Amino acid sequence: MKTYHKTGTLFLSFLLFLSGLYAGNTPWPFALKASCALAAEPGKANWQQKWGDMVAAAKKEGNLAVYTTANGADVRKTSAAFTEKYGIKVDVLSARGPELVQKMETQRSAGMSAVDIVIAGGTNLVFLMKPKGYLDKLDEILMLPEVTDPKVWISGSLPYIDKDHYALNIVAAFTRPLIKNTALVKEGEINSYKDLTNSRWKGKIVLNDPTIPGGGNSVMAFLASVWGIEGTKEYLRQLMKQDLVVTRDPRQQVEWAARGKYEIALGTNGEVVGEFIKLGAPIYPVIAAEGGEINSLTYGLGIVNKRPNPHAAAVYANWVMSKEGHAVLTKNARVPGSRVDSPREGIPAIFYPQPGEKFYVATEESFKRQQELLKVAADVLGPILK
Repeated sequence: MKTYHKTGTLFLSFLLFLSGLYAGNTPWPFALKASCALAAEPGKANWQQKWGDMVAAAKKEGNLAVYTTANGADVRKTSAAFTEKYGIKVDVLSARGPELVQKMETQRSAGMSAVDIVIAGGTNLVFLMKPKGYLDKLDEILMLPEVTDPKVWISGSLPYIDKDHYALNIVAAFTRPLIKNTALVKEGEINSYKDLTNSRWKGKIVLNDPTIPGGGNSVMAFLASVWGIEGTKEYLRQLMKQDLVVTRDPRQQVEWAARGKYEIALGTNGEVVGEFIKLGAPIYPVIAAEGGEINSLTYGLGIVNKRPNPHAAAVYANWVMSKEGHAVLTKNARVPGSRVDSPREGIPAIFYPQPGEKFYVATEESFKRQQELLKVAADVLGPILK
C-alpha cells in the first residue's frame, strides 16, 4: 500500500506533531494549548494604528457580502457576531460552488462585483475561483498579531491551502466519508472501503456523485492517494456491480442512511453527518484501514478582488481567523478549528483522529487529484448516470 503521510508540504509540522501524539491519548487540539500564548511580532509595532484605520474605514463602508458553500445558517450566526462587534451589516448567500462561480462570472461580465468574502471548500477556492482571477492574496490582508503569529496554528504557520496564498483553512476536521447505519450493520462487518464490494452490500449503498466536486469526488481522490488512480478506477468498477444509488444531495444521502433506506453511505459530508449524530440518528463513520483525511470541509477562506467593501472584508478576514472569531465559527459549524486554541466543546468526537489512526492532509496536490478523478468517475459511472 502506498503511504500517504507525505502527500504535501502544507501542514507538515502538523503531521509530525500528530504522529508523535498518537502514542498517547491526548486530543490533538489541546496538546499545544500551553504554548499558544501570543507574542508581539517583530516589525509590527505600528499594527494598532493600521488596524484602527482599517476598522474605521470598514465602519464607513458599513456592509459586507459573503458567498459560501457551507451551511448558510451557521455562517449567518457567525456573521451576526461580527455585526454585533463592528456594526457592519453582513449579507450571506449560500449555494453550491459552481453556482457561486456562475454568479460571479455574470457580475464580472456586467463590469461589477457584489461579493467580498468567500467561505468554501478548497476545491472551489483553488480550482474554480483562483484560476479565473477572482481572489486576492491574503498575505497583506491578514495583519492582527494573533493571526499572523505562527505559534497559534496547528500547522506551525498560517494554514494556507495553496502555495500562492489565495486560500486558508479555517477549520481542520478529520473526516471519514464512509458511514453506516449502526442498527443494520454489525460491528466489524466493514473494516475497509474494499469490503463494500462484498455481495452482502448489493443494493444497500448510496454514493455521493463522484463526477462533480463534492463528497463523492473527495473520497475517490482520497482513495487514489492510497491505491493510485488505476486502483481506484478498478474499485469504482467493482462498486458498479453493487447496484449503487447515486445522489447529489448530501443531506438526503445521510438521511437515507439514518432512516435505513440504505445501510451504507459513501462520500458523505462530514458537517451533515455531525448534525445527524448530534440529533441521535443511528449512524456512525466507519473506522477503515485506509484511514481518513484532515481538511477544511466547506470552511476555507478567500477574499475576492475588485470587492465592493475592501476594508470591511479585511476586518472580517482578520476577525474570523482571530481567537474570538474562530471560536464563534467553529462552535456554530461544530467542527475543529485550525488554531491551537480552538474550542472543543460541542464538537463531535468523530472530527478528531483516534490514536494510531491513519490520516493524510488535504493540500493543493490532493485537490489536483480530485480534478483527475472527476474524469475517471465519469468514464466508469457513465452507464448508471444516464
